Amino acid sequence: IKTGAFPHLACGNVLLAQGHAREALECYERALKIKRDDPSLIALRGEALSMLGKYDRAIKAFDDALAANPDAPEVLNARGIAKAARGAVADANADWRRQLESLGTAQSEARAYVALRLADYATALPELERSLAKSPRELYWHLYRASALRRLGKPVGCSELPANGPWPLALIELLEG
Repeated sequence: IKTGAFPHLACGNVLLAQGHAREALECYERALKIKRDDPSLIALRGEALSMLGKYDRAIKAFDDALAANPDAPEVLNARGIAKAARGAVADANADWRRQLESLGTAQSEARAYVALRLADYATALPELERSLAKSPRELYWHLYRASALRRLGKPVGCSELPANGPWPLALIELLEG
Protein backbone atom coordinates (compact mmCIF):
# COMPACT_ATOMS: atom_id res chain seq x y z
CA ILE A 1 0.00 0.00 0.00
CA LYS A 2 2.83 2.41 0.78
CA THR A 3 3.91 2.48 -2.85
CA GLY A 4 0.46 2.32 -4.44
CA ALA A 5 -2.16 4.91 -5.24
CA PHE A 6 -4.34 4.17 -2.20
CA PRO A 7 -2.58 6.42 0.36
CA HIS A 8 -2.80 9.37 -2.04
CA LEU A 9 -6.46 8.60 -2.76
CA ALA A 10 -7.28 8.32 0.95
CA CYS A 11 -5.42 11.49 1.81
CA GLY A 12 -7.18 13.31 -1.03
CA ASN A 13 -10.58 12.13 0.20
CA VAL A 14 -9.90 13.38 3.72
CA LEU A 15 -8.68 16.73 2.43
CA LEU A 16 -11.65 17.08 0.08
CA ALA A 17 -14.09 16.29 2.89
CA GLN A 18 -12.41 18.99 4.98
CA GLY A 19 -12.78 21.53 2.17
CA HIS A 20 -9.10 21.58 1.17
CA ALA A 21 -9.71 21.07 -2.54
CA ARG A 22 -6.31 22.32 -3.77
CA GLU A 23 -4.40 19.90 -1.54
CA ALA A 24 -6.82 17.10 -2.40
CA LEU A 25 -6.24 17.74 -6.08
CA GLU A 26 -2.50 17.35 -5.54
CA CYS A 27 -3.11 13.98 -3.86
CA TYR A 28 -5.34 12.80 -6.71
CA GLU A 29 -2.74 13.90 -9.26
CA ARG A 30 -0.08 11.85 -7.43
CA ALA A 31 -2.43 8.85 -7.33
CA LEU A 32 -3.11 9.20 -11.06
CA LYS A 33 0.63 9.09 -11.77
CA ILE A 34 0.63 5.65 -10.18
CA LYS A 35 -2.74 4.40 -11.41
CA ARG A 36 -3.25 6.11 -14.74
CA ASP A 37 -6.68 6.30 -16.34
CA ASP A 38 -8.50 5.10 -13.21
CA PRO A 39 -12.09 6.38 -13.67
CA SER A 40 -12.67 6.74 -9.92
CA LEU A 41 -9.55 8.82 -9.45
CA ILE A 42 -10.37 10.91 -12.50
CA ALA A 43 -13.85 11.58 -11.09
CA LEU A 44 -12.36 12.59 -7.74
CA ARG A 45 -10.00 14.96 -9.54
CA GLY A 46 -13.13 16.41 -11.15
CA GLU A 47 -14.73 16.86 -7.70
CA ALA A 48 -11.68 18.78 -6.47
CA LEU A 49 -11.58 20.91 -9.62
CA SER A 50 -15.28 21.66 -9.24
CA MET A 51 -14.75 22.73 -5.62
CA LEU A 52 -12.02 25.06 -6.86
CA GLY A 53 -14.44 26.64 -9.35
CA LYS A 54 -12.57 25.19 -12.34
CA TYR A 55 -15.75 23.88 -13.88
CA ASP A 56 -14.56 23.42 -17.46
CA ARG A 57 -11.67 21.22 -16.32
CA ALA A 58 -13.98 19.42 -13.89
CA ILE A 59 -16.48 18.67 -16.66
CA LYS A 60 -13.64 17.32 -18.82
CA ALA A 61 -12.55 15.04 -15.95
CA PHE A 62 -16.12 13.83 -15.47
CA ASP A 63 -16.42 13.23 -19.23
CA ASP A 64 -13.26 11.12 -19.08
CA ALA A 65 -14.57 9.13 -16.10
CA LEU A 66 -17.92 8.60 -17.82
CA ALA A 67 -16.17 7.28 -20.93
CA ALA A 68 -15.25 4.22 -18.83
CA ASN A 69 -18.68 3.92 -17.17
CA PRO A 70 -21.36 6.02 -18.92
CA ASP A 71 -24.00 5.36 -16.28
CA ALA A 72 -22.04 6.08 -13.07
CA PRO A 73 -24.71 7.88 -11.00
CA GLU A 74 -22.30 9.78 -8.76
CA VAL A 75 -20.27 11.05 -11.70
CA LEU A 76 -23.39 12.10 -13.61
CA ASN A 77 -24.50 13.99 -10.50
CA ALA A 78 -21.13 15.72 -10.08
CA ARG A 79 -20.97 16.67 -13.75
CA GLY A 80 -24.52 18.03 -13.50
CA ILE A 81 -23.48 20.23 -10.59
CA ALA A 82 -20.46 21.55 -12.52
CA LYS A 83 -22.62 22.22 -15.58
CA ALA A 84 -25.19 24.05 -13.47
CA ALA A 85 -22.41 26.15 -11.97
CA ARG A 86 -21.40 27.10 -15.53
CA GLY A 87 -24.99 28.14 -16.22
CA ALA A 88 -25.77 25.17 -18.48
CA VAL A 89 -28.92 24.19 -16.58
CA ALA A 90 -30.47 22.21 -19.45
CA ASP A 91 -27.29 20.15 -19.76
CA ALA A 92 -27.20 19.66 -15.99
CA ASN A 93 -30.80 18.48 -16.03
CA ALA A 94 -29.95 16.03 -18.82
CA ASP A 95 -27.20 14.54 -16.64
CA TRP A 96 -29.54 14.31 -13.68
CA ARG A 97 -32.21 12.61 -15.83
CA ARG A 98 -29.56 10.08 -16.90
CA GLN A 99 -28.60 9.67 -13.25
CA LEU A 100 -32.23 8.99 -12.36
CA GLU A 101 -32.48 6.38 -15.13
CA SER A 102 -29.26 4.70 -13.99
CA LEU A 103 -30.40 4.28 -10.37
CA GLY A 104 -32.07 0.97 -9.62
CA THR A 105 -35.65 0.82 -8.41
CA ALA A 106 -34.42 -0.36 -5.00
CA GLN A 107 -32.66 2.99 -4.56
CA SER A 108 -35.83 4.92 -3.83
CA GLU A 109 -34.08 7.44 -1.57
CA ALA A 110 -31.53 8.42 -4.20
CA ARG A 111 -34.18 8.44 -6.93
CA ALA A 112 -36.38 10.71 -4.78
CA TYR A 113 -33.57 13.22 -4.27
CA VAL A 114 -32.71 13.33 -7.96
CA ALA A 115 -36.36 13.72 -8.98
CA LEU A 116 -36.78 16.53 -6.46
CA ARG A 117 -33.65 18.24 -7.82
CA LEU A 118 -35.29 18.09 -11.25
CA ALA A 119 -38.53 19.47 -9.77
CA ASP A 120 -40.21 16.35 -11.20
CA TYR A 121 -42.70 15.94 -8.37
CA ALA A 122 -44.79 13.32 -10.16
CA THR A 123 -41.73 11.07 -10.40
CA ALA A 124 -40.54 11.98 -6.91
CA LEU A 125 -43.82 11.17 -5.14
CA PRO A 126 -43.81 7.36 -5.57
CA GLU A 127 -40.12 7.27 -4.66
CA LEU A 128 -40.86 9.33 -1.56
CA GLU A 129 -43.71 6.97 -0.68
CA ARG A 130 -41.34 3.99 -0.91
CA SER A 131 -38.71 5.82 1.14
CA LEU A 132 -41.33 6.70 3.73
CA ALA A 133 -42.47 3.07 3.91
CA LYS A 134 -38.86 2.05 4.64
CA SER A 135 -38.33 4.77 7.28
CA PRO A 136 -41.71 6.01 8.56
CA ARG A 137 -40.18 7.85 11.53
CA GLU A 138 -37.83 9.92 9.32
CA LEU A 139 -39.50 13.32 9.38
CA TYR A 140 -37.64 14.60 6.32
CA TRP A 141 -39.41 12.00 4.14
CA HIS A 142 -42.69 13.42 5.42
CA LEU A 143 -41.51 16.95 4.62
CA TYR A 144 -40.38 16.06 1.10
CA ARG A 145 -43.59 14.10 0.48
CA ALA A 146 -45.71 17.02 1.73
CA SER A 147 -43.76 19.39 -0.53
CA ALA A 148 -44.28 17.13 -3.56
CA LEU A 149 -47.99 16.77 -2.80
CA ARG A 150 -48.34 20.55 -2.44
CA ARG A 151 -46.53 21.12 -5.75
CA LEU A 152 -48.80 18.59 -7.45
CA GLY A 153 -51.88 20.35 -6.08
CA LYS A 154 -52.87 17.35 -3.94
CA PRO A 155 -53.99 17.45 -0.32
CA VAL A 156 -51.25 17.14 2.26
CA GLY A 157 -52.07 14.94 5.25
CA CYS A 158 -49.56 14.21 7.95
CA SER A 159 -51.85 13.27 10.82
CA GLU A 160 -49.76 10.19 11.60
CA LEU A 161 -46.89 12.36 12.82
CA PRO A 162 -46.21 12.88 16.52
CA ALA A 163 -47.84 15.98 17.98
CA ASN A 164 -44.61 17.37 19.39
CA GLY A 165 -41.80 16.30 17.10
CA PRO A 166 -38.46 17.81 16.28
CA TRP A 167 -37.56 19.89 13.27
CA PRO A 168 -38.84 19.74 10.46
CA LEU A 169 -42.28 19.17 11.95
CA ALA A 170 -43.06 22.90 11.89
CA LEU A 171 -42.52 23.01 8.14
CA ILE A 172 -44.66 19.93 7.62
CA GLU A 173 -47.45 21.51 9.64
CA LEU A 174 -47.12 24.69 7.58
CA LEU A 175 -47.48 22.69 4.36
CA GLU A 176 -50.49 20.94 5.89
CA GLY A 177 -52.11 24.33 6.38
